[in-house]
Amino acid sequence: GFRKKNIVQTVLSFLVVIVFFALRFIIDDFAKDSEKLDEVLGGVFVSVKKAENIYLPAGWFDRAVHSFSVSDILLLTGSTILLFVLIFIPVGRSYRSINSKLKSHAASGKYRMTELKKRSILNAIAFKEFKRMTGSTLYLTNAAMGEVLALIAGIAVLFFDFDSIISAIMQGAPVSKEMLYPAFPLVIYFFIGMVATTVTSPSLEGKNYWIVQSLPITTKTLRQGKMLFNMYLSVPFGVFTTVCVCISAKVPILTSILSVILIVCLCAFSTTWGCVCGIKHMRLDWENEIEVIKQGANVSVYLFPNMFATMALIVLVVFLGLKMNVNLILGILILIVSALALLSYKRAVSLK
Repeated sequence: GFRKKNIVQTVLSFLVVIVFFALRFIIDDFAKDSEKLDEVLGGVFVSVKKAENIYLPAGWFDRAVHSFSVSDILLLTGSTILLFVLIFIPVGRSYRSINSKLKSHAASGKYRMTELKKRSILNAIAFKEFKRMTGSTLYLTNAAMGEVLALIAGIAVLFFDFDSIISAIMQGAPVSKEMLYPAFPLVIYFFIGMVATTVTSPSLEGKNYWIVQSLPITTKTLRQGKMLFNMYLSVPFGVFTTVCVCISAKVPILTSILSVILIVCLCAFSTTWGCVCGIKHMRLDWENEIEVIKQGANVSVYLFPNMFATMALIVLVVFLGLKMNVNLILGILILIVSALALLSYKRAVSLK
């Protein structure tokens, strides 16, 4: 119940996801070297045995599972039941008071009214969306995790040999770096475009939806503000990562410029198509925000077609890279994605 709870939860959530994301590559590296793998497993075994001498229940569990020791089974089961009873009785009796104190916050007397910043209507709506996102750990980690991973990837490629990265990813496939140039923005979009705030923000209004509807602004302006926030969130990360990849891969200037334009167009499509899905499948009667952030029809309708279409496009542009000029491929993609983004925008602002 402390004041900075959301910040701590968010940082820890990001760290856990990043660690598990990196763990896959670490395990792959160990799996290729059997001697290193045996050495690590041996070290883990020794550490576990040492831990058993310090934390007795770990030893009881080990012997109960591997040796079927009846005495260890009884010790482990009995200690678990005893610990449960010792905690349950005092906590159960005073649960209501403990729960009330955890959810209550003392008012601080340090707050002072300062000059309020004036913003345009669209920026005010975008700022409201920003405050809503940062006020929820679940929403923030879901909406911004892709951007954080894209940022880490963009920084990483500047410090590692790009040819080695491509060789490791492609597993020796006969694909040159030049053939992958038009796929770079699509791969980056796979990080930042699979989740859009516009997919969930209409539903997250929930029981306060009537307040938004009673404001002296048009529905079109409200949706434009929501879309503006997603552009503020996705475009800087997308452009930064694209520029980093182009620098690391030594992509020609014209191709780099077209790649940056394409990632911006992809962000626009993600924003507008997400808004269409969010409005068409808006749900306001949710009890827990996870119902609309991860489990709603709005997320499924947006995510799966977007994901499969992006994967298919990556394969297609790599294949076309054998037969067509890379800049021509990027130019065609820019036109197609821009047209789809424009159609989705018109649809989003016209939906009732």
